Amino acid sequence: MGDSGGGLQQYLISQNHPQVDNDQGKKQRIIDGGVAIIPYPDMVTQITYGLDCELLEYYFDHLSADRTFWQKAERRSWIEGLAYNTEFKPRLDILADIASVLRLEKPPVHQGATECSYSWRGSAQLVNNPTFNSHYPRYSEQVNRENFWTHWQDNRDFYGTDRFGRAEVPASNVGVQYGLNAWKEGNISAAQFLDLNAKVGSWNAQKDMQPEHYWLISGDDSLRKYSPYGEQNMSHNGKAEKLAARIPGSLAAAKGAYQSGNVFLGKLDIPIIDVRPYKDPILDIHHSWSAISSRARILDFNQGKNPNQSIWISGAQYDARWDAFDAMVRWLDARATGVIPGNEAPESIVAAEFASDRCLDNNGNIIASGHGVWDGRWNGKDDGRCTQQYPFFQSSRQAAGDNSTASVLFCHLVSVKDAIESGVYAPLDASPYQTQLETLFPDGVCDYRQGDMAKTW
Repeated sequence: MGDSGGGLQQYLISQNHPQVDNDQGKKQRIIDGGVAIIPYPDMVTQITYGLDCELLEYYFDHLSADRTFWQKAERRSWIEGLAYNTEFKPRLDILADIASVLRLEKPPVHQGATECSYSWRGSAQLVNNPTFNSHYPRYSEQVNRENFWTHWQDNRDFYGTDRFGRAEVPASNVGVQYGLNAWKEGNISAAQFLDLNAKVGSWNAQKDMQPEHYWLISGDDSLRKYSPYGEQNMSHNGKAEKLAARIPGSLAAAKGAYQSGNVFLGKLDIPIIDVRPYKDPILDIHHSWSAISSRARILDFNQGKNPNQSIWISGAQYDARWDAFDAMVRWLDARATGVIPGNEAPESIVAAEFASDRCLDNNGNIIASGHGVWDGRWNGKDDGRCTQQYPFFQSSRQAAGDNSTASVLFCHLVSVKDAIESGVYAPLDASPYQTQLETLFPDGVCDYRQGDMAKTW
């Protein structure tokens, strides 16, 4: 039983260590079942949209040819995928406004905030910048200079390092067509789609990263220089360019993420109840669609069957963990006695009505339960009763064409011509824009139907 990282570990432990030898030489599992509270499927596949956030926010605020259009958080959500709230303001907005005034610049206008600008702000810097850590002023200059402060560095044994000792980045946005679904659905124009993908750029290579402008936190005593985005570390260096470069990470590092078991593939041989209060409207980073991402991977791995995962989502005011704990005890007892079979699908969950998929209100009362309550766009079906009650958002890569597993670190690239002919843009006719798209994507565009280049089996 555990929250967030303590939840996702249950998925990865089941996948990576399904059985071990006990003292008597018999096979047994490390854990028999789990109550995973507000988990992600894993940490690695949060990389893609987490790093997209500030690239997109900076584009909307400073680079777009139509900044007035992008003032509304709902419209940003079409591209970022994540939830929005019309009443919230972006995190650290006041500091950013003061810094803009000190630079004699007009501050960006925001009508609401997204999960990107409210909850993920600062994540790109902590995860991706080897020259920054949140305790930077507390360390000596020598310590700060001689260490690389990234999430990648913590996993360098899996990702590998460059010749300077900096860990490689296991992700890429080369070929990613940001906002593809919004264009296909008519929410944005072709001109807006092309402008976005021309200017958004990417993060610089690790060797080229510069110190953050996070004021006192980054050891900078000048508020005038403050910026929440980190644009000095983006490929466009904060300037609108006709075509900002897309700089890939390391495919070898991405393969290392898979081969080391740090990506949840959907292999699950123990029962898990994925429990979470519905906090998407308040832009909590533990968004509800993480449960669906795990479910989609389980279905993909098991040829459409789901033998072991149940999803419980409640109103934000109710904590269902202890209800789920009681249900897990009953579930494990039933499996041990053979009343409910284990590792079969989908009857093992359907038969256990006390552990089935469900949604609950703020008082813990069940709104709906059973098969199909979480159906929705993610699996090509009409919204189930629980999906209607607690609708899902998605990631920036899903908004760019990835499927509900949301797991691709390095997409397969196809030429724009092939993408048009094979239906990547359907039902939109993108042929009038082929030349422009080929200019924006000289290496090709993502074809998510082919899965992840980093997954080599």
